Amino acid sequence: METVPLEISRADRQATGENYMAKLRHIAIISIDPGRLAKFYVAVFDMEVIHRSESSGAVYLSDGTINLALLTNKAEGKPSGIKHFGFHIEDSEVITGRPAS
Repeated sequence: METVPLEISRADRQATGENYMAKLRHIAIISIDPGRLAKFYVAVFDMEVIHRSESSGAVYLSDGTINLALLTNKAEGKPSGIKHFGFHIEDSEVITGRPAS
């Protein structure tokens, strides 16, 4: 049985000719007050508001590289916090061909 390393370094990928890395591009956060949280990110981290949804109350920010989606917490008792994050990938076959463990 072949042992698969848990971490494969960028140098190891380059040595095998696989010079491809997915890039984190999106983080979604659930908040009771997305507008207030957006003001914080704009004031403290100089992020830019790129869209506001009048219907849902969501606010979308960017620093020019990473987008931040501040989503309204609509479910009573549901915790606020990170909902999900997304990666930009150029070739899904490269990603799906990598070992998951």
